[in-house]
Amino acid sequence: MTPKYFHYISHLKWLFFIIGVYFASSASITRAENYLSGIGLGITLIGIGFAIGSLSDIEKLTKKEKKIVSNPKRFKKETKSLFAGTCLGLLASVFFFSIPFINQSLSKDITEGYANLGYGTVAFALGMFLELKQLYEKRLIFKKQNEIL
Repeated sequence: MTPKYFHYISHLKWLFFIIGVYFASSASITRAENYLSGIGLGITLIGIGFAIGSLSDIEKLTKKEKKIVSNPKRFKKETKSLFAGTCLGLLASVFFFSIPFINQSLSKDITEGYANLGYGTVAFALGMFLELKQLYEKRLIFKKQNEIL
């Protein structure tokens, strides 16, 4: 059982999501000099939000989570989408890290922006992976509670 304070801390994920969306969208809209870094910071904060969300108590299921873990088709669909998001985030990070090697004529600011974007997508992928892990744990707890083995 997760201590209660971890469950309360997990509610901070919404703060990270809001701040992350703000940074990513404001950087995209204003197109400032370092907008790639702003987008990277926003994606990083969203990834941290996913990671913090995985601290919640796995024994407390919402109605939506109960529907997902009780229905094998929905559970498969949800896990496939989380796994695809994780893989997509990792592939995107490899792409962003490789851009300076592909196009060596880019300025230092742009290469640093792509590096920040790469770090952001790694954080996002790790957060998605933690959400996937938590979903599997919730499924096991649900099975144990309802003896659907």
